Amino acid sequence: MSKEVQPRTPFVRKRLGERLRDLRDQVPMTSAAIAERLGIKQGTVSKIETGRQAIRPAYVEVMCQAYGVSEKETRELVQWAKETGIANPLEQYSDVANADTLDYAQVEGSCEELWAHGTGQPFGPFQSPDFIRAIRKAAQPDSTQEDLDRYVELRQVRFENLKDKPVHVVIDEAMLHRLVGGSATMRGLCRHLQGIIEMPLKKIQIVPLTAGAYAAQVAGFRIALRIPPEPKVDLIHIEHEMVALFLNSDDHLSRYKAMFDQLVDLEQGVALSQEDSWNLLDRLAKNL
Repeated sequence: MSKEVQPRTPFVRKRLGERLRDLRDQVPMTSAAIAERLGIKQGTVSKIETGRQAIRPAYVEVMCQAYGVSEKETRELVQWAKETGIANPLEQYSDVANADTLDYAQVEGSCEELWAHGTGQPFGPFQSPDFIRAIRKAAQPDSTQEDLDRYVELRQVRFENLKDKPVHVVIDEAMLHRLVGGSATMRGLCRHLQGIIEMPLKKIQIVPLTAGAYAAQVAGFRIALRIPPEPKVDLIHIEHEMVALFLNSDDHLSRYKAMFDQLVDLEQGVALSQEDSWNLLDRLAKNL
């Protein structure tokens, strides 16, 4: 008999629970003691601290008072509790994206800065509408036109959520030579990426075919930097068609940040500069 798959805890709720647990441990206070103050079961405290259960803002206020938390952080945590109690606004796209994708998109929108490296296709929010439709149709052949348009809309919402944030993307040139959707679609993608390079706070660097093998070639990943609440944390997201990984251990962060630094460091000669990347996109577009 197959086991029932438990839904993964939303990262933003898990993050709040971890912070509340850290504050309790600093006092220190037992979970039984805070449960008594709140008038709830000890097991409920455990569910709150692991993100398996949403928490009432009023409970957060009592916890913060018991833990001696500053007024400023208390306000921040209470607001965070209010937000985690509200359904992810991106869940309206659950008809075209799975829960992991939507959870990541919410985290992506809350971080202060984002780094991304792709091997199979460019970073989703940076893709052109025609390319999005073509790549989605290839992955989901039964998609209707409405499904494709909804997926484009989701990508555009993600881009809008990143509009005022630094975003640094590395693209492997090899993916730009695959005729996804035909020559016109790929030409449009190249021009679209050129336009993004010219935007403030946005960087695109391309790893040319001449670079040969490099450390990050085996996996696409994203690094969301400085995710609230305080103390802000960083998160690595690795997404595949059927599963997504969320990693934030010190070892993982150190490894993936080092790989990204190797890619974008012009002295190491892996990825091209922004200017050279723009010029490469121009040549590719003209040859399509």
